[in-house]
Amino acid sequence: MFAKELLTAFICILLCHNPPINSLKEMWMPGKTTEVQTCLDHFCRPHLTPHAILQKHYDCVCRLGAYRNPWGQCITLDECKSCGTFRTKSFNLCASECPMQCDQPIPNCSSRCVARCDCAPGYVLDRGKQKRMRQGRLLA
Repeated sequence: MFAKELLTAFICILLCHNPPINSLKEMWMPGKTTEVQTCLDHFCRPHLTPHAILQKHYDCVCRLGAYRNPWGQCITLDECKSCGTFRTKSFNLCASECPMQCDQPIPNCSSRCVARCDCAPGYVLDRGKQKRMRQGRLLA
């Protein structure tokens, strides 16, 4: 399976020649031609990724060894694995310093990004555990 991913990445690099770098973990993907469609991103924790992110057509693909997280950012395999013990968390490059919590006011917090494991989209903290939310209500 690794050989298939390596071959796909190699083909992608050949087809996407002259790639300006959008970030250290992304590579520009020119056009949406049939050949370039082999350049598909791999997702870290796809079960936590919103459908809109899974289906989104990006102008860039994650470089070999990087994975798209539930927020659409490319992260390293080590960053992806760092949240492995949490069922509903994933690594977020721009998490809030003060995560939202149920039954607590939104804290007065800076808008600075913090790279860390964060509740996946649609989840919030409730008494220290991640809970699913839908339309502003906790799901059991």
